[in-house]
Amino acid sequence: MAAFRAGLDSITKDNLYRVRRIYIRASASPEGRYQLNQRLSTQRAASLQSYLQSLPGLQNVDYRINVVGVDWQQMVEHIKERQDFEWRDEFLRIIEQVPEIEILADGTVLQKRRQALMAIDGAKPYLQIYDGFFHDMRGAQAEVSCVLLPVAPPRMAAFSYARAYAHEPAPAHAPAPVHTPGRETVGRNFRRRPLLAVKTNLLFDFAPFYPGYGWCPAPNVAVEFYPSRGRWTVGASLDCPWWKKPEEHRYFQVRNYQLELRRYFRNVTDADFAAGRTPFTGWFLSAYAHAGLFGIGLSESRGGQGEGAGAGIGFGYVLPLSRSGHWKLELSAQAGYSYAWYDRYVYGNPVTGLHNGLYYFNWTGNADDFVPRLYRRNWFGPTRVGLTISYDLLKRGKKEAGR
Repeated sequence: MAAFRAGLDSITKDNLYRVRRIYIRASASPEGRYQLNQRLSTQRAASLQSYLQSLPGLQNVDYRINVVGVDWQQMVEHIKERQDFEWRDEFLRIIEQVPEIEILADGTVLQKRRQALMAIDGAKPYLQIYDGFFHDMRGAQAEVSCVLLPVAPPRMAAFSYARAYAHEPAPAHAPAPVHTPGRETVGRNFRRRPLLAVKTNLLFDFAPFYPGYGWCPAPNVAVEFYPSRGRWTVGASLDCPWWKKPEEHRYFQVRNYQLELRRYFRNVTDADFAAGRTPFTGWFLSAYAHAGLFGIGLSESRGGQGEGAGAGIGFGYVLPLSRSGHWKLELSAQAGYSYAWYDRYVYGNPVTGLHNGLYYFNWTGNADDFVPRLYRRNWFGPTRVGLTISYDLLKRGKKEAGR
């Protein structure tokens, strides 16, 4: 940067020449999303232009900005120099033949070239290039060319070409450059992967209707724990409607606890995280077990309270809702076997008929013969449907090898 500044000073202080135009070229490395790379390149070009305009004699210069996004040409030159790179020819072929992006009808941008590179040998060669070369591309490299306009008999210019790197230290009197996220931000997102998702079933939250009681929303919360890679996840959920209408002798109070084991059809690998693909999405199969307690009253003479448990299987599909992959939507269904043991109760004493504001077990025999949880109920069939929204609340970092 010092040599670059000295060259510019020699031109701007020379009365025989003045700078008419400066070309700035800015780029980024390919691991980020396409839109992010374009934005980073634009910021880096703006930072260099701002610094140049702060120098004497360069305020009214015609600046020509060329934002290239990912500098694929620089990558090609680097790979050609790596004679020991095992996948050299395959990389060069993909860069030459595969288009950089494909824009879908809904506006989604697919980074076809980067995906093709990462598909080679489980992304190992891509990660090798990432660790050894991408840092230079992320250094906000900009190329500056100066076109000189002679105002006197021409002579050889003292300086006509310079290259500047934004990651080199700027002179003390230069303005603070615009911060452009580099290895700290882009590289970190490259490795961050989900650890814990928090969910709620919207059908339970807003749609439940129980015959004899009416609309009874079931507040619920669930969590899903993700491994760093693979297909299997573990989840737990709580359903807790606790409604009552004492004046009508109607109650709907439930606590249901459930554990779930899932197996996703698509295996999650390091290459998925490196490519920015949302993990743990698509079709899945599940197995579950649940247990809980309940108290349900529908009228003065019709109520029951007890406990239950069961198990079963299910399936579903997870769809990412945001480009970051944090928000997801699940469609799911479960079926299995449930078993409940409970007592029936009524309002008032069933023996004397006295209504004293209390509820009694519906038992008219000898009190010494009363056996708690006398009644049983079995159910085999559908047990749950879900329209669930989830958010990846916690994430984990993956350390680089050897660091």
